[in-house]
Amino acid sequence: MSDKFYVGRDLTGFEDNGKTRPVSRVTLAIDDDNVITAGDDSGYEITATCPHATQEMAEAILAKLKGYRYQMYTAEAANIDPAAELGDAVTADGVYGVISRLSDDGGGYPDITAPGETELEDEYPIEGPMTRRFKKSLAKTNSRISKQSDEINLKIEELGKQSSEALEQKYSEIDQKIDSIKLSVVNGEGQSTLSLKAGETELSSATIVFSGFVTFTDLSTSGKTTISGGNLTTDIIQDQKKKNNWNLNTGELVTNGMTANSITANGTFRCGTDSLYIYLQNGKMEGYRNDSRVGFIDYTAAMEDYDIGRARYGIQMQADGVVRISSPKISVSDTSDIGVTTTHGYTGGAYGTIETYKNGNKIGQAFGLRFVNGLCVGLIKPNTFYDWTAEA
Repeated sequence: MSDKFYVGRDLTGFEDNGKTRPVSRVTLAIDDDNVITAGDDSGYEITATCPHATQEMAEAILAKLKGYRYQMYTAEAANIDPAAELGDAVTADGVYGVISRLSDDGGGYPDITAPGETELEDEYPIEGPMTRRFKKSLAKTNSRISKQSDEINLKIEELGKQSSEALEQKYSEIDQKIDSIKLSVVNGEGQSTLSLKAGETELSSATIVFSGFVTFTDLSTSGKTTISGGNLTTDIIQDQKKKNNWNLNTGELVTNGMTANSITANGTFRCGTDSLYIYLQNGKMEGYRNDSRVGFIDYTAAMEDYDIGRARYGIQMQADGVVRISSPKISVSDTSDIGVTTTHGYTGGAYGTIETYKNGNKIGQAFGLRFVNGLCVGLIKPNTFYDWTAEA
């Protein structure tokens, strides 16, 4: 205590909370594992931290404080000198004590108190040295701040309860350097880290939870990506080699070697190379060569079948240039029943003659037709004439 003040009854309220038990023990903590103590547990214990404590020091302090009883009180709106500070002595309503707490709302009449025994024990638990030694053997908490010319490190470390195998290590750490900041939290086997560098951020954790609206901008390409709840909004999704991509603006999907069990798609499907490709759209398959259509197949064909007296519908094939069929055999059937065995078209020649008369004599012109898979593809030896009168 540096100063003494007198208030008397110049206050709005006062409560005498009595005195604590006499001081009977002084304990000085050198570190988390070592303490120096003097006295017994018959009364109140004074504890303090002193890295250079000795047994003689603890006994000397006990000699000064032994038997001292702490006066507890509460004085409301006391008219005390504004120069009063914590640790000063005061006499209020006939009670002499120390100012342990001072609360002023700006009106100039602060509340001054020395907290009661219950409050003291909540803030400074009364435990013997053996109890503290036992607890410290089970759990330790260390905080360390180290500063160098190019680095500042803050670490709070706890070794949790001892098991039959080992101590469970827990700590949080902030490591700041000239070009980086790293935050780490370790809880047993779990670990989370956040590393910040100029132009680079790395986040590692078993579970990452973002709360709020997330926007990614200024990346390697233009545009932005946003995440809101279950919605992801962006322009293009693609692989690192850019062989597969999905343009969400146009709906165009480009994939290299797609395998799917079932696809239901609306719109236009393109497949092929840059110069030769097909389009599937509106029930029609169109073929293109150098961006010019060469033909299509669709399902809009209709014809009137006079044999049955009604229309039939089927496949229409149209070519803007030619239709080419390359196959050793073409099989055909006169029914749409796929269970019927088909026959194939004829490949070879068919020959005949055309009879005519010249100067009253019968003459003939022989001809031959060439067939491939039942389709006539040309003539054999055209314009060959035979004179039967000469043969006779």
